[in-house]
Amino acid sequence: MTTITLFTFVSLGAFVQPFAGHMPPCYNADQQSSMEGPVATEWTDDQLIRGGWRGAVLGPDGNKVYGIPTNATSVLEVDVARRQVRTFGRLGGTTPDSECAGAIHCGADKWIDGVLAPNGKIFGIPFGADTVLEIDPAMSSVSTFGVISSPVQRKWLGGVLGANGLIYAIPYDAETVLEIDPETHAMTLFGAVGRAPCKWYGGVLAPNNKIYAIPYSERYILEIDPETHRAIPFAMVASGWGKWAGGVLATNGKIYGIPALSTSILEFDVYNPASTETFGNLPNTGYMSDKWNGGVLASNGKIYGMPWRSSSILEFDPATKAIGLRGNLPHGNFSWHGGILSKSGKVVALPYNSKRVLEISNVCAQRFPTSSVTSDLKERTPMLAHAESDLADQPDADEMTDDRLRQRYDSDDSARSEPPKPFLAPFKAPATKPITNPASQLQTFVLAMIGCPEAAKTTEVSLFHCSPLYSHANLPF
Repeated sequence: MTTITLFTFVSLGAFVQPFAGHMPPCYNADQQSSMEGPVATEWTDDQLIRGGWRGAVLGPDGNKVYGIPTNATSVLEVDVARRQVRTFGRLGGTTPDSECAGAIHCGADKWIDGVLAPNGKIFGIPFGADTVLEIDPAMSSVSTFGVISSPVQRKWLGGVLGANGLIYAIPYDAETVLEIDPETHAMTLFGAVGRAPCKWYGGVLAPNNKIYAIPYSERYILEIDPETHRAIPFAMVASGWGKWAGGVLATNGKIYGIPALSTSILEFDVYNPASTETFGNLPNTGYMSDKWNGGVLASNGKIYGMPWRSSSILEFDPATKAIGLRGNLPHGNFSWHGGILSKSGKVVALPYNSKRVLEISNVCAQRFPTSSVTSDLKERTPMLAHAESDLADQPDADEMTDDRLRQRYDSDDSARSEPPKPFLAPFKAPATKPITNPASQLQTFVLAMIGCPEAAKTTEVSLFHCSPLYSHANLPF
């Protein structure tokens, strides 16, 4: 049986309230007005901050998960095995409630997503911050380094550890790729990817050792070559803003984009750009208009999309292209951002605006086809066969095949990847003393039991409580 669990922890003082106000750039007025407030729970607002962490990184021990502080003032640590939660570090960049009118996206938007480096440290990717965040899980300490001068406020979103041990930050509004050396703290900028906003949302390291950035508002998948310091278009996709949020490399070697505003899943083969396509016919209204944010490959070979505004978890099987919506969670309003697969085999997502940690456990090891949401979810739509109306507002649209696009970037001095530019001697701020909260308590809510696949037709709801040191097999009731 697959179990979807939400567990809530109560802060006894370690959390520092940030908060919230302006909508992120690239949201239009219609989207903003349609967003409802946070889901009501029995917990008060000061027990778990809204807009706190965006990005979950599995620590070197395989059990603890670390939340990257976006508007929070500390790093979040969740011990998956013990169900213990604490925060540590003292970071700035918050905005008081009085200046935010109770909205969610307010504060410095410091770092979004992070990467575990070979040295056992975690590095937060600078989004609104002008420095790189360094987290030392072993010492429960945080520090920052580098001074990033950029003409844009929201720079990179998501990072990828390259095969060379360096970290690559994916351009969101930034005009270049950022390379970070986790050992020396040296930073390099390369690639000229343009000034358009909201270009890509996260990236994936492929078997060819290149990195592929997932299109958010951009018209193409970006290919980043760490060896040559080149960043060039790989394959065209449909126009539109907010298409996919994050990507996952499946066991078949293909990469899949997780649908945000898109009604379909992106699939591409890094060895065959022409095979780039989409499949599925997912809803795109109400709470399903900005559905999932980031995905995780589970041990059963399926990919799970983490609920952003959706009340369900996305489940799809790359082998069969079957899609299902799992669980019956409360309607979300930017609930969870990304997730990880822990050593125990559980999928864990950390809260952004939710007050609870999301856990998906007991995913089946067998491969079963998942029941479809609609009859046409397996429909495959080639991405390169665009209708003329989709390209009408694009310059030189008739030249935008993959080969011609590459030739255009190779011949255009203004678009060609620039040679690497090291910049500004990095500095390291003093590590802060850890702020621990060992007395934090957990309350666990099992919201839905789903199976593989027949038991998924029946949803069972139950409620139980546990303390940090109790296991599922030894509950105190």
